[in-house]
Amino acid sequence: MNVLNGKKKLLPLGCVGGFNIPYYSKNKQLTKDDIFKKFVGDENLMAFIPDDPDVKSISQEFLLSVLFYAGRDKYLSLYEQYKDLEMQRSTTGKRKFIAKISDEMLINLRNYNPVNI
Repeated sequence: MNVLNGKKKLLPLGCVGGFNIPYYSKNKQLTKDDIFKKFVGDENLMAFIPDDPDVKSISQEFLLSVLFYAGRDKYLSLYEQYKDLEMQRSTTGKRKFIAKISDEMLINLRNYNPVNI
């Protein structure tokens, strides 16, 4: 009934699926709770979600599909976060490195002027 009177919206056919972003349980990033935070306060996005939703019962893929269809900028920010996390994993092996720089090298870095060749 809420769909018929305009309070709730449905995704068009074929719009659900194919929008998977892995979540990172160790550092608790990109979880369903993180994704659902993008919905809070946005009436347009909440129109696709049942009233009083239990996030555990809604699939991550559905949430991402709604974001992709109705909140593309929010979806793209999550996707960018995912790509950043993947880049960090691929280049550091989940380790952080500390580089010690001498005072002389620091002065050279601060005074660096690129040369166009």
